[in-house]
Amino acid sequence: MYVEKSEPICKWNTINTRRILRGIRTEVRKGSLHQAGHNFGRAATSLKKTIERLEALPKPAADESRLTRWFAGLATEAHLLEKLARQLDKGHTKSLARTVLELRHQANVTNNIVLTFGFEFCLLQPARYL
Repeated sequence: MYVEKSEPICKWNTINTRRILRGIRTEVRKGSLHQAGHNFGRAATSLKKTIERLEALPKPAADESRLTRWFAGLATEAHLLEKLARQLDKGHTKSLARTVLELRHQANVTNNIVLTFGFEFCLLQPARYL
């Protein structure tokens, strides 16, 4: 039941994030770091809104602790997206690789928490954009 209610919310975020980050690699390669930073900031805001909507859904009692850990992981991912946005905006290219690796690792850890739920859209895949 939780999966059926959460997937449309996650699908909205996935579509929105794809739209926001379309061509992000090209922007970074061309040196449009300020614009890329702005777009990552928008993606972080979208993720935060998604987290709020997901947290508002009724949670199955049996999965309460697992979902709480998942929300914490998602919040960390949103924070890392904001950090990435700030680094790009300021042109701090030396620290970008570390933040990207942190984000990918955090996404894997967070996805593993709810892997058994069978989510399609609620599993974040930053490798699509980074």
